[in-house]
Amino acid sequence: MSAHNHGIELNGLGAAVRAVDWESSTANSRSQRRDPRMPLLATTPGFTEWIQTGWGDADRTPRVESGAIPAAEVHRRRLSEALPGRTLVVTAGRAQLRMNDTFFDFRADSDFLWLVGYAVEDGVLVLRPVAGGHDATLYITPPARPGDAAFHADAAHGELWVGPQPGAAELEAALGIRV
Repeated sequence: MSAHNHGIELNGLGAAVRAVDWESSTANSRSQRRDPRMPLLATTPGFTEWIQTGWGDADRTPRVESGAIPAAEVHRRRLSEALPGRTLVVTAGRAQLRMNDTFFDFRADSDFLWLVGYAVEDGVLVLRPVAGGHDATLYITPPARPGDAAFHADAAHGELWVGPQPGAAELEAALGIRV
């Protein structure tokens, strides 16, 4: 496969997902997160403990458009009927880097929105064949919440920078898909 496999042989779903992850090997991609000239507050004693405390509870309920979830369920069922017995992988995509740690606004891939009903950056929907259709599972990058080292250190996922984000439990409840 690619030089970025770190010596691990990928097969099945791992190979399929890796095949669509072309961006991590390109210059200026989101996976190159840090300017080496910048100091790392995340490794400064005392700062990490201080920044992770005192945060209140945030509303992380996904704001879903009315009718989007039932429509997405119908779309998944119709796709399942059209492609029986096949494993289907649909990715949401990610925001493109604008400059340094600033990204363009994210818009999920249309196919992903059509099948999920909600935009989840870096989300991957996997439809596995089962008797009578497909079983849907949504894979996400967990948000970095207070108490996580990435809460303040990761400008792309840390809630200090991007605000409260729904996690697996909130998305599963709102979307009706296993996350």
